[in-house]
Amino acid sequence: MAVEEEITTSYILNHRRSRCWASGLEEHGTEAITVAGPKDIKKAARSRFGKACDSGVWKRLTSVVLEPANPFDPTAPLRFRREVVVVGSMVLSFLVLALYFNFATTTTR
Repeated sequence: MAVEEEITTSYILNHRRSRCWASGLEEHGTEAITVAGPKDIKKAARSRFGKACDSGVWKRLTSVVLEPANPFDPTAPLRFRREVVVVGSMVLSFLVLALYFNFATTTTR
């Protein structure tokens, strides 16, 4: 019975090359390829988000709904984004039409 070799990245790189690769390729070294585990990913995400400023929900909502502030005139009022105005007018017109057709009294009989 033959001893089976453990399948590692170096085994795959050394033994399972594609046919289209040139045969004169240089051999890869025995550098270890590290794989991050779930604990490492959570620790990295926690440290990354710990460095970020805490802007809050209100600030995030206003950045989606309102245009960015004018850097040359900080006292200028913020305007709504065009997308918010268009979607808001469509929703408002839908609600008005729904109310009109649902609560309108019909006198034709």
